Amino acid sequence: MTKAACSFGFLPVAIATVLFLPSVASGQRGGGGRSGGGKMTIPVQKSGKVVMEDGTPLPEPVLVEAACAGTVLPVARTDSKGGFIIGRGREADVDARFQSGSTAGGVTAGCWLRASLPGYESSILRVTDSETFDLGTIVLKRPAGIEGTAYSATSLKAPKAAQKALEKAQAATQKKKWDEARPQLEKAVELYPEYAAAWWELGRVHEASGDLAQARNAYERSIKADPKFVKPYLQLAGVFHKEKNWRGAADVTATVIKLDPFSYAGAHMLNAISNLRLGNMEAAEASARQAVKLDTGHIFPEAEYALGLILDTKGDSKGAAEHLRSFLQLAPNSPGAEAIKGRLAELEQASGAQPAPQPPAPK
Repeated sequence: MTKAACSFGFLPVAIATVLFLPSVASGQRGGGGRSGGGKMTIPVQKSGKVVMEDGTPLPEPVLVEAACAGTVLPVARTDSKGGFIIGRGREADVDARFQSGSTAGGVTAGCWLRASLPGYESSILRVTDSETFDLGTIVLKRPAGIEGTAYSATSLKAPKAAQKALEKAQAATQKKKWDEARPQLEKAVELYPEYAAAWWELGRVHEASGDLAQARNAYERSIKADPKFVKPYLQLAGVFHKEKNWRGAADVTATVIKLDPFSYAGAHMLNAISNLRLGNMEAAEASARQAVKLDTGHIFPEAEYALGLILDTKGDSKGAAEHLRSFLQLAPNSPGAEAIKGRLAELEQASGAQPAPQPPAPK
């Protein structure tokens, strides 16, 4: 890397450990984000169902999202049979405005519903009648050319006792009760050593507890049990990043990209960062560009930063300025922002570009 690229440090915004992103239909795979705001009303509880196109059962609960008046929010999570109810229960990742008794949110006529499962495309349901209780069925379809899955096929073969242990562990992890979750997960993998989902959850518990060595081992056991299950690769890449094991992170994210090139903008972003650290500039640039392209929800502003650094090393002042400017717009208060602004000013002067207006200082 050049002196200019190194001078303002690396990645001033922390990288999320869990990198998987929702995958939805109609060209939005890997990009989707969720925005707040908007006012909706919820006159009655509403129910629907999510099914797989090939008729197989859902391997795990699936998030249901609603797009209403320009607002996209998670509104429900399916049960084990694919059913969901909007307006009842307090599920992880479900917006509080859609809980029972809410008057600030809801799904009304004109809203659209879709299911969110990485590696799958979702059909869209349009809500035409605010008083209709039965919303209908959402269908998840597997696109051609994607080998990776957001769930493990081994879960379908797990004995009941192992499934129950995993369910108890998941309830504990939602409350961040790691000490309660750990023995349940250990029981699940003892009963069923090929339980890839349980190994993945166990890795997350170890990682949350600060034991990266045990976390790595659990993620590797999950991958061995089901090599097409993407989630443990993503978590393992996050562990490698924490350990500054750039070769490991680059290799693991390359596998994710091979399994599913479209659903995981975060994998492309971390692959770019790792290759940048390793000095593999062509690979880093390709991954950074793909991360920026897929990240339509701007979940990973670090991708803009990484691409700016890469173009700076290539002497592309105009391109570097463009992406560093985008990074500052997305993360104006990040650590190191002042140094990046300084470098941006130099690049704009070198390229003859007019300086971009700076975002207002926080009050």
